[in-house]
Formats: sequence, structure tokens, C-alpha cells
Amino acid sequence: MRQARTTAIEHGTSRGFDAHATRGEEPCAGCKQAHTIRSTAARIRRESQDTVRVQAAGLGELLIDCGEEVCHKFGEFFGHEIVAACMDRAAAKAWAEKRSA
Repeated sequence: MRQARTTAIEHGTSRGFDAHATRGEEPCAGCKQAHTIRSTAARIRRESQDTVRVQAAGLGELLIDCGEEVCHKFGEFFGHEIVAACMDRAAAKAWAEKRSA
């Protein structure tokens, strides 16, 4: 008789997602996210996916930290108004978080 697997699942990883699937379980949120990231990266590398979605505030945080030259390049690509709006959104989010702390 075959014994049930007792190996712990590495939650929040692609291996964890695969382990959930092998056991016939619904994957946890962390494992689903890891699987989505892995699958998206694979599609981008295969050139079957050309775009990705990012949160405006997250992009704004990166732009605030990266300096004027990079912000200008992003502005030329996306539009300076969009870059400014993303940075405004990040600043508002940071202010709200600081205020609630």
C-alpha cells in the first residue's frame, strides 16, 4: 500500500503550486501568485506576451527613486502626464501610510 505524502509544501513558490496540484489541493494565495509570475515570465520569454500590467503607485515609487533622466525617458515613452500622475499617486499613498502609522 502506498503511503500518503507528508512532505511540507514550500508555500509561496512555484514548487509549492506544483505540490498543491499533485495533491489535488486548491493552491494557497502565495503559491498562486508564484505560479502566475512564473507563467507570465515564460510567456514573455516565448514572445507570446508583449505587455504587463503594473499598479500606478508602484510604478510611481520606482520613478521617484530612479532619478530625473529615467523619469524623462519614461515620460517620452508613456507621456509625461502619465509619469507625473503615477508619481503623484505614489506620493499620496506614502503620505496616507505615514499618516495612519
